[in-house]
Amino acid sequence: MSKLHYVAIARLYGYVHTHCEVHKTYDVAVASLVESFSLNSTDTGRLKRDGHLEPQQRKVSYRYYDITECYCSRPEQHTES
Repeated sequence: MSKLHYVAIARLYGYVHTHCEVHKTYDVAVASLVESFSLNSTDTGRLKRDGHLEPQQRKVSYRYYDITECYCSRPEQHTES
């Protein structure tokens, strides 16, 4: 049975993700990335609004941030290595 969950990912430009977590709500996924990467209020607003934050919007790093809605039956598979 599939369950709605949100996958929060951070990755460096051109690389596989360096950070991946699964959360039950969108707001918790946003908060997790904000806290883990000390995003400022402007970037936090963009991430919350768009579910995505790209390097050209950031002057400090070449890191992408994504939050994806997923309905798979095994949420833990996203964080398995």
